[in-house]
Amino acid sequence: MYNEFKQYAVEDAKTDHRYGVECLFRFYTYGLEKHFRQHVFEDFQQETLCDHEAG
Repeated sequence: MYNEFKQYAVEDAKTDHRYGVECLFRFYTYGLEKHFRQHVFEDFQQETLCDHEAG
């Protein structure tokens, strides 16, 4: 479910529909704080950099 949501959120962000990415980043922020998972943290880092580079 996580990978599917991440995929749709990133695809939507490419067409300036940012709500999904905002929810994804909220999940990263609160989810990692509550239960740290290395692979999710690495996704968070990658998606943050990609989002920043995309403007």
